[in-house]
Amino acid sequence: THGNYGRGFGGPRPQGQGNFNRQQQAPQQNILTAASLADKTPEEQKNILGERLYNSVIKIDAERAAKITGMLLELNPEEILSAVNDFSQLSAKVAEAQHILNQHS
Repeated sequence: THGNYGRGFGGPRPQGQGNFNRQQQAPQQNILTAASLADKTPEEQKNILGERLYNSVIKIDAERAAKITGMLLELNPEEILSAVNDFSQLSAKVAEAQHILNQHS
């Protein structure tokens, strides 16, 4: 039985190591740059930026996060990157989008 315990105990190690590696990589994902997106297709770039925007916009306006994210994705890539990387710039862009939505509702 001791041999079985050893094999069973060894099983979770790769999973634990995988979690550790993901935690180490997380800080690197905080800042998106044009260079980090350069090797992606335009569709992949839009998906990455859209995910990042949505995850931040939902904290500001959960009810209209999807609509506002779509509006922000119409901005030029430099503005999107600035908004993704700087919460104060994102907040300003979200406020603009909210103002537009409020005028049209």
